[in-house]
Amino acid sequence: GPPGMLSAADYGVWWSNSFTFTKDQFLNRLIANFTKHELPFTHLVMDLGWHQKQDGRLWASYTWNEELFGETSEVQDFVQSLHSTATDSPLGRAMALSLNLHPIGVEPAELRYQEFTAQMGLDPDANATKKLPCSDSNVTWLTALFDQVLDATPNSGVDSWWTDGTCDGGTYGSSWENQYAFSERIRAHRELRGYVMSRWGGVGSQRSPMGFSGDQTTAWPTLQFQVE
Repeated sequence: GPPGMLSAADYGVWWSNSFTFTKDQFLNRLIANFTKHELPFTHLVMDLGWHQKQDGRLWASYTWNEELFGETSEVQDFVQSLHSTATDSPLGRAMALSLNLHPIGVEPAELRYQEFTAQMGLDPDANATKKLPCSDSNVTWLTALFDQVLDATPNSGVDSWWTDGTCDGGTYGSSWENQYAFSERIRAHRELRGYVMSRWGGVGSQRSPMGFSGDQTTAWPTLQFQVE
C-alpha cells in the first residue's frame, strides 16, 4: 500500500551533521544561529555524537554520551527544551528530534541493560558481563528494546528514529525493523503521525520509511541531483 501521511511540520527544514557537538553547542551555536538569521528549522537529526562511546565507536550504543550531554536528567531537559513552545526556548517554538541508530546488541554498559535483560526473561545478575546479540527479526527482542531502552526516559521524547543498518549488516532486514518501529511504536504506541528514516531495505521498503541519500557533498548540484 501507499506510505503513511506525514505531518505538515515534516515538510520543513531538516539539519544533520556527523560532527560531534555538545549540548551547549547545539543550543547556543547551531540553533541560536538559525534563530538569529531567521532561518526555518523544524527537525534536528542527530547522527553519531549523541551515543556514548562503546568499543571505541561513536555509533554503537543506545545510551546518551554523558561527556557531551550530561546525566540523564540533563539529557531529558535538553530534549524537552527542543519541544518547548515557550518564548525562551531555543527557537521560540517546538522542533522535532530524530536520533540515528545502528542496530547492535545490548551490552552491560547500556544505561537500561538490567531492565532489558529482565524483560527478555533473563537474570540480569547472571548476564552482567554478557552482550545480548542483536536480533531485529525477533519481535520479543524488538519489543524489549523499545519498551526498556528506546521508549524509556530520556528517549521517550524522541520523535523518530533513523535506522542506519540492520543486525546482520545487510539491507533486507530493515524492512521488518522499520515496519515495527513505524507502525507498532511510533504510530500505535505513541499515537503520533510518525515516520522512520532508513537505508534502502529492498523491494517494498518505501512503505514505512523515508530513504536517506547517504553521505553527500554539501553543494547545490548535489541537491538538484537528489531531487531529480
